[in-house]
Amino acid sequence: MTPRTWSEDAVHDVAAPAVDPDAKGRRLTDGVGGQTVAFHHRVGGRTVAFGYPATRPQRGEELLYCTGTAMRAPSDEQSVPCDMGGGSSGGPG
Repeated sequence: MTPRTWSEDAVHDVAAPAVDPDAKGRRLTDGVGGQTVAFHHRVGGRTVAFGYPATRPQRGEELLYCTGTAMRAPSDEQSVPCDMGGGSSGGPG
């Protein structure tokens, strides 16, 4: 179910659905590949951050990424050096 406010007001948004294996036990990522997701990793590991910057020239139409060694940010979160423009926030940091 999609919240009505999102379905009526959101434009050009992206989702990450969960897909069950097919009847033969095959997963979608077995056929098309995928990016692993991890939680509670120690600071200092290799990190890839993805985003759709809303600033020019991309205007939210191009997926960009940054990769590097995760560092502890002042907010006590992890971050990776990245120069993506505004609008890419909310993605992994």
